[in-house]
Amino acid sequence: MKRLKYEPVELHTHTKNSDGSFERSELLKNAENFGYKAIFITDHNTNSAFDTYKQDKNSPIKAFKGFELTTFYGHILILGAISLYDFTKIKKDNLKTFIEKSRADDYIAVGLAHPFEEGSPFCTGCHYDFEDVSYEIYDYIELANGPNPQDNNANNLAYKLWEKKLLEGYKLAALAGRDWHGLEDMDTNFYVNMLGLESLDEKEAISAIKNSHTYISMEPILDFTIKAADKYLEFGDVTSDPSLDIEFSIKKGDFLNNKNFYIAPKSLRVINNDKKIFEGPITYESFVRDKIDVENGFVRFEILGDIKDKFTRLVVTSPIFIKEN
Repeated sequence: MKRLKYEPVELHTHTKNSDGSFERSELLKNAENFGYKAIFITDHNTNSAFDTYKQDKNSPIKAFKGFELTTFYGHILILGAISLYDFTKIKKDNLKTFIEKSRADDYIAVGLAHPFEEGSPFCTGCHYDFEDVSYEIYDYIELANGPNPQDNNANNLAYKLWEKKLLEGYKLAALAGRDWHGLEDMDTNFYVNMLGLESLDEKEAISAIKNSHTYISMEPILDFTIKAADKYLEFGDVTSDPSLDIEFSIKKGDFLNNKNFYIAPKSLRVINNDKKIFEGPITYESFVRDKIDVENGFVRFEILGDIKDKFTRLVVTSPIFIKEN
């Protein structure tokens, strides 16, 4: 099987067609300058910014369609969708019906946006208040939202929710949202979504999200090999082999803002279900190679280190799932 190439793709952006300050062309130009290869345009309850967009085959950056379903009880990213819904008809107990209809009409990925942000009156519906909704309707939870994610406690709560849902058996990709509305200061940092793709197009991007071929990073780009029974694995894959050969090295991502502050990777951590089973030093000049034995469930990887003199998770990967035959 051909190995996937992990590319930087932003999933959560806004234009003047909703509450952003960018014209569509300005958003694309700034995305190109930052270092993204593609973006989804996700205005609130509209895809009108995409309706008039003509894909330039020679453009260095691609735009994919989507929208942010903005309700009174939570914000949901619908990536790849053409069909819109009347958000006023969505109540606390009927969200699943709307999502299932959208999946029937379009090939989509569904993400839960910023579940622990403050709600009304500061931001109507920003806090997630749906009741009794199965997380099976989601392909991912935003583990982090917005600028300087290491400084926002709402992101720590979202990460803990993701951990909890993984342990409950849900398959949810590791992804984040810049929630990009306009120009930010150059000393602002973000998580970048890295999607494992065979080709850079919308369907492949959605497939990567649905299959959890993803990781998020504040800068380090992973060069990794994970093998089980001599088969190469990607993040999101399933194996029945309880013994994995791993090799990780990292390089600096070429993202615009990161030239303006200090980032220092320090360690690679391996988590099997709810237990840390390995931690070893890693820097831009070193690599980690080991054989790890894992229990049924899932195994995932994090790189920890300093950014702006704060110790945090610089990289979080989607799980690899370990299941008996």
